[in-house]
Amino acid sequence: PSQAKATLHGVSAAAGKSGAFFGACVMPYVAGTPPTDDGIKQVMLLCSLIALLGLLLTLFFTPRYGPEDLAPRGKGETVGFVKLHFQRWMAQRAQAAAEGGNPEGEDEADVGDTTPGKGALVVEQSC
Repeated sequence: PSQAKATLHGVSAAAGKSGAFFGACVMPYVAGTPPTDDGIKQVMLLCSLIALLGLLLTLFFTPRYGPEDLAPRGKGETVGFVKLHFQRWMAQRAQAAAEGGNPEGEDEADVGDTTPGKGALVVEQSC
């Protein structure tokens, strides 16, 4: 929904500004005053590690979906709910434990019930 997208875009912009402020405050301590060659190397290493952390978080917390996954499934639903990778993995593990089987090798796309009222997020249009 547009309201959620607008709110999350604002949160994203605020997080970027906070990160820039934090970086501007911390980097002089890391690089040294005046900056030294070792300090510059430490700054570059720190920035690389932060970028790698951002990549890993993005890969872990961003769902994989296609157009058919976003199609409404229930009455009043404006967009389908796409489970995150770790939510699918946890549902797969729970299902396998309940069945007494091995969760490895099972198709991840079939795990978890996304029908309304069964743990899925149902977004209703409020206009």
